Amino acid sequence: MIEDKRVIEFLKKHKIKFKEIKHHPVHSCKEMAIAAKIKESEIAKSILFKTESGFALFVLPGNKSINERKFEDIFNEDIELAKPDEVEKIMGCEIGGVHPFGNLAGIKVYCDKDLLKNEKIYCSSSTTTTIEIKTKDFIDITKPEIIDMNVIKKGVKESLGLTTTRKENFSKWYLDVIRRGGFKDQRTPIKGFDVIMPWGYAVWEQIQNLMNELLKQNGVQNAYFPLLIPESFIEKEKEHFKGFKAETVNVTEVGGEPIEKMAIRPTSETIMYYMFSLWVRSYRDLPLKINQWCNVVRWDTKITKPFIRDREFLWQELHTAHATREEALKEIDNIIKICEKMGEYFAMASLPLKRTESDKFPGAEFSIAFDTLVQDGKVFQGPGGHFLAQNFSKAFNIQFTDKNGKKDYVWQTCLGTTTRQIGGIIMHHGDDKGAVLPPMLSPIQVIIIPVLFKGKESSILNVCKDVESKLKELKIRAQVDDRNYSPGFKYHEWELRGVPLRIEIGPVDLKKNEITIVKRYNNEEVSIKINEIDKIPKILDEIQKEMFERSKKFLKEHIHDARDMEELKKAIKNGIARANWCGSKDCEDWIKAKTGAAVRGTLYGRNEKPFAPCVYCNKNAKYVVYIAKAY
Repeated sequence: MIEDKRVIEFLKKHKIKFKEIKHHPVHSCKEMAIAAKIKESEIAKSILFKTESGFALFVLPGNKSINERKFEDIFNEDIELAKPDEVEKIMGCEIGGVHPFGNLAGIKVYCDKDLLKNEKIYCSSSTTTTIEIKTKDFIDITKPEIIDMNVIKKGVKESLGLTTTRKENFSKWYLDVIRRGGFKDQRTPIKGFDVIMPWGYAVWEQIQNLMNELLKQNGVQNAYFPLLIPESFIEKEKEHFKGFKAETVNVTEVGGEPIEKMAIRPTSETIMYYMFSLWVRSYRDLPLKINQWCNVVRWDTKITKPFIRDREFLWQELHTAHATREEALKEIDNIIKICEKMGEYFAMASLPLKRTESDKFPGAEFSIAFDTLVQDGKVFQGPGGHFLAQNFSKAFNIQFTDKNGKKDYVWQTCLGTTTRQIGGIIMHHGDDKGAVLPPMLSPIQVIIIPVLFKGKESSILNVCKDVESKLKELKIRAQVDDRNYSPGFKYHEWELRGVPLRIEIGPVDLKKNEITIVKRYNNEEVSIKINEIDKIPKILDEIQKEMFERSKKFLKEHIHDARDMEELKKAIKNGIARANWCGSKDCEDWIKAKTGAAVRGTLYGRNEKPFAPCVYCNKNAKYVVYIAKAY
């Protein structure tokens, strides 16, 4: 049992009258009510949650159940229950004995108003002590933010507009855009297993289409491999799989009967390379380039964040096999080009960074990932390529006979892109109206809004349909929004979803034989003649290019040289530090511990010379590295 002295001393210090009720150890409100002979509704049930910005204490009547998803709805932020060791460290007590005095631990208290209807309330100071105090005294010393759990239970009424700005709370803004923009819904029974909504999935389909085109130009074929991986396969590549072990979900029984333990894929190397070993026999079978689009499950124990940190996500994984090291390295160059081209489609400028030894993909000789800076000053990892050398081919016996009749192991590479990219696009391009999608990715590139007036409805709608038809002939993804909502409502909705171009057609436009065009990314409004509709493809191309140029400028302006730790701390406040590093893992770890930022790697394809000693230890530097806080 953890001592309850702090709570007692806290109450005495504030001259609060209280009564102690001693009893046998209890670990629930029901047990406390029986042991202390009190009503369950009078008990202050206190639950510690971990939020993205720290910890918060929620206090509610003991007879009420709590659902963390309900709180996410009203606070619009990812939260999860604190772990037992966190409860002990922060609150000084065990789970089951959490007291409601969050200010004792310096954390914010939220209290359900139903608890405050009682004249007196009862709370834990330990698992063997219940304290009785007046409700008024509790309010005076904790100063809680009072919330209505009944409203939360009924469901919070959602408005169309965003509830916060990027500057006020970037995380809440992002979650607002995700939900209200129709990208993702987190309100599922299992945390981290979210619904990708139709609009969000349509964006993913655009990414798939563009990526598939690039992959097929590179001689890649699509296939699909099994979801379950036998334990025996995992044992073959322990070094690779240990990086995923803590996150792996296993199947151990069927219908109540035990079976050989099988993993739900966190990644597919083991099953794919087993099949490669059956398919590859001769140099004539090489190169082998296979891609699959699938879902993977990684039970991440950290706070989830839609798209950015999911426990189930969708991705593509390309795996290649080659006869020589040189051919495999050439494939890495191809992978880099694919990533760069996808970056153009995303309109996101990035840094191709060769990861440090401690941060490379498990089992790879080296890894390259494309880091993009988003608006809150953190970096987001986009597509990544890995040079696997012969590490996996030796583990899975992927051998071939070369032209001289000699047997050798294949050389391998891989590449991955995930639905995480959708979150990065929103964080990078979005504004206080919502998402801003590049034309290449937007499921609808042009939304046509009829501005209807009595007596003119049919003529306006006919012109809108005609414009839609002409745009589709020009291979533009266009749609008329003829739903029975006001034009203003439609403007806000499509701005929230990020559609690149809006066309407005009303009586005044008809009279002038014009259409009004509004660009989403900069809100510029122009008018063109209806017979100039063929200018729209060029306008969309210009938007795509201008968004990419703006991204390049943003990245360049937020990379700062850092010669010492003070300059480093300043640089990473809202950007990326370009610094010097000795190559020591100790220094890498200390930089992370002291700043919360990670050494992201060296610029791939560029041999940048150090311009100062190591930013941490001040010894001779070997590398110029890029350091940033990251998602």
